[in-house]
Amino acid sequence: MTHGNGRYAPSPSGDLHLGNLRTAVLAEAWARATGRGFRLRIDDIDAARSSEISADRQLEDLEAVGVSWDGAVARQSDTLERYEVALDRLVEDGLVYECYCSRKDIAEASRAPHAVPGRYPGTCRELTEAQREQKREELAAVGRVPALRLRAQVTEWSVREVFSAEAVDGWYTGDVDDMVLRR
Repeated sequence: MTHGNGRYAPSPSGDLHLGNLRTAVLAEAWARATGRGFRLRIDDIDAARSSEISADRQLEDLEAVGVSWDGAVARQSDTLERYEVALDRLVEDGLVYECYCSRKDIAEASRAPHAVPGRYPGTCRELTEAQREQKREELAAVGRVPALRLRAQVTEWSVREVFSAEAVDGWYTGDVDDMVLRR
């Protein structure tokens, strides 16, 4: 395999921790072992939690332990226009809906006996327009805006996986839910 690049995309919301370091080292090692380049992209679009100081410290820490990347470090915030174009297309195709749930609401819903822990239960997926308007007003009253979620068309997806102990014949199948596209 020699096409494409491997990548590592940390979120600069704090210092590099052991899990991030492990991911970066494995991603670089796999890219190099398969004859591909290795790129780094800072996922800095969460303005409330991301900081330039954290990004700089993480890059310094990666360099200090010998992780190296090819080319300039990309920043997700530099490509926001591309995300808006893609999001607009998904909205036009009816594949996006507003979600009014807080993280706490979702955590509490996942405690129900029939719920899958950590999975979004679809609370806002099929609301009527009148219900949506009421929810928008409730959020506006507390200074919040709804998140936008992808209306997933499947409940599971399979990917080729080399490292997972859960893979069967080189394939891993995982659950898919309506992930947040924008908060």
